[in-house]
Amino acid sequence: MELNYKEIGQKIKDARSRAGLTQEKLAEKTDLSVTHISAIENANSKFSLHTLANIASELDLSIDYLIFDSETSKGLESEVKRIFSDCSEQV
Repeated sequence: MELNYKEIGQKIKDARSRAGLTQEKLAEKTDLSVTHISAIENANSKFSLHTLANIASELDLSIDYLIFDSETSKGLESEVKRIFSDCSEQV
């Protein structure tokens, strides 16, 4: 599977904006440079899993949301719901 850095960057940018954070504030919270945050959002830089996890955590996002396209995520969610559809709520 090839990562879509442009889509991931756009999701990060959108979530950052919704959270009311500037690139500077997100950089401060994740111990990254503003330049690196900008490069990630604009798909001009690759990133480590650790970096992605830190950004996701600060923006209250799941890594799977960032990595998978919406169609894949919806398909996965549907499959999980189907698998558990006949389960009771009792433990």
